[in-house]
Amino acid sequence: MARVPMVTRTIKGTRITVMCLNVTEAEPFNETVEFPEVFKNADEALKAVKARIDTDEVKAVHIVGSEVFKTLYGMTEEEFLLNAKQLPPRGTKATEVTEG
Repeated sequence: MARVPMVTRTIKGTRITVMCLNVTEAEPFNETVEFPEVFKNADEALKAVKARIDTDEVKAVHIVGSEVFKTLYGMTEEEFLLNAKQLPPRGTKATEVTEG
């Protein structure tokens, strides 16, 4: 079987488990979310979690735990060409990005 050319990327991120509160039912629960970045401190992480989770009914309250992860992702070159956005050549000051 021939080797299939792949486009790969190693992503270092943070998996955060946060205690949330359903304010309409007054029920606490834990939710786990992943971010493709590593946070400097718990306050910065909680702010990012709140931006993603908070609604009129659900509020993120406290970070229960977090872990930094490193995962290798990949897709075939064909999938990449179908899904990627075309960027201007490196070193140019072109600001327009075209859909690929």
